[in-house]
Amino acid sequence: MVNDSNGRTTARMRGFIFIAACLFTGCDAINVQQFRIVGAANDGNTARLKRVLRSVADQTGLVDRTPESRVPQTLVLYLGPPVRHFLVEMGARTIAKDVIVDLSARVGPRWDEYRQARKLLASGLSEQFGSRLSIAPEGSSPVPINPE
Repeated sequence: MVNDSNGRTTARMRGFIFIAACLFTGCDAINVQQFRIVGAANDGNTARLKRVLRSVADQTGLVDRTPESRVPQTLVLYLGPPVRHFLVEMGARTIAKDVIVDLSARVGPRWDEYRQARKLLASGLSEQFGSRLSIAPEGSSPVPINPE
């Protein structure tokens, strides 16, 4: 091991940096909400879903970036402008006959845009799809996103 000018070892510093990086990026995991709508992967239901997501996007300042998505079976993708390494993402995709809506906020506390989007999504999707909607516990993603 190599000592630096303060007598600390390089290995200790690397360990500290690794732990700090893990703690810092760990904030990302709690800013995730996933919604599932059973049997909604057909034209009539996806049109209603897109209207709900468009309304949420308009109210929270998210921008349509659907053509940029690399996730298979993407219906829509909305992104917020990055603010100091913080980005709100909202997207919908089909999995078999169901639709999965993912809402996430990268790095940092749950800012107002994320909280507002989560509340609007829960309300709008519940109104449109009723008992067909299930909401995963916050911070979990039961159906992972697998980009191509």
